[in-house]
Amino acid sequence: MQEEIKQRIKLIKNGQVPQGYKKTKVGIVPEDWEVKRLGNIGTMLGGGTPKTSIKEYWEGSIPWISSSDLYEMNIFKLKTNKYITNEAIKNSATKLIPKNSILIVSRVGVGKVAISYQEICTNQDFINITNINQNIIFFGYLILITINKKLKNLQGTSIKGITVNDIKSLLVNIPPLAEQQKIATILTTQDKIIELKQKLIEEKQKQKKYLMQNLLTGKIRLKGFNDKWEKVSLKKILKERKEYSEKSNIYEHVTLSKDGIYPKTERYDRDYLVKDENKKYKITKLNDICYNPANLKFGVICLNSFGTAIFSPIYVTFEIDSKYSIKFISLYLTQWNFINAIRKYEEGTVYERMAVKSEDFILYKLNLPTLQEQNAIAEVLSKADEEIEFLQKDLEQEKEKKKALMQLLLTGIVRV
Repeated sequence: MQEEIKQRIKLIKNGQVPQGYKKTKVGIVPEDWEVKRLGNIGTMLGGGTPKTSIKEYWEGSIPWISSSDLYEMNIFKLKTNKYITNEAIKNSATKLIPKNSILIVSRVGVGKVAISYQEICTNQDFINITNINQNIIFFGYLILITINKKLKNLQGTSIKGITVNDIKSLLVNIPPLAEQQKIATILTTQDKIIELKQKLIEEKQKQKKYLMQNLLTGKIRLKGFNDKWEKVSLKKILKERKEYSEKSNIYEHVTLSKDGIYPKTERYDRDYLVKDENKKYKITKLNDICYNPANLKFGVICLNSFGTAIFSPIYVTFEIDSKYSIKFISLYLTQWNFINAIRKYEEGTVYERMAVKSEDFILYKLNLPTLQEQNAIAEVLSKADEEIEFLQKDLEQEKEKKKALMQLLLTGIVRV
């Protein structure tokens, strides 16, 4: 960052007005920027939901969206598969929103904004700004950060969101039209970078899935490996760990999810429900395979990369025999092909409680290559994981860059 900009940020943070800036009701902004209320830059329209019981209302050609149809924090992601008729509009609170309008989800905890490039209708979660006489994309970004700042201040209160009058009265700082256009171009370019990186990650994840499905089953062999695979029961590979401990400072108390093992948080800590002070928790150790018998169908199975800890005795934890590749076995057992196959052992009368017992789990037989080939396959898949992880970190940096650009450009701290 240039020294000039650093000094400007420092002055503004201290409430001092840099040269070429002025103090306004929204803060310190460039001298040639205006401050207006949102109600003065367009017309506000609400939304509504036609009666879902009248099927004919939903067999039209006019797109209708609810708040769930907007992707988070991105003003260009908008899609729907719901279409209504003119008759539905006449007989409900929903209105036809002109194209080039800004759509705002104004509930606390949501704060999504979209731009409609066609005529559209919305439900009652939306406040829509039409007839905007400014750069529509610039105002999409400006309203996004303005609305989210307002909604963030309301969190923890009994207020569920902001009203049309709230939005009309919001003050915003507006640069000249030419600067609006340049800022919009910079931010849309950054959004495009983020979108492309997201697509690249999706492609890499598809590639990894393809590799897993073929390498772990022997459909595709790595160069230099020709030995026949052997069918082996999980009973020979896994040994259930049945070690227990009371809760103490010796072991960290963790929880098990489809994303792995994590320390218990206040949100998931239900120890206050435990009546027995001497309750025994199950011990799990590094590189164990752990799963939740009742939630296996939801993908709750993982390799313990956390370390020695205790968790609920309802979970199952297996030690992997050292004669096999830990990475290969964990990759095999956590893929959906295996999870769907092992579910043939599920027992229970209620879907939510249907479970795969540990003694049934280890009855499964899988085809295994030599240890050398197991390690080679694990190495290939680990490289794929590393690449995806690197790309995800890169994506997060680009998202942070976008936040910084929005903060600096939309406030005029950095001029274009």
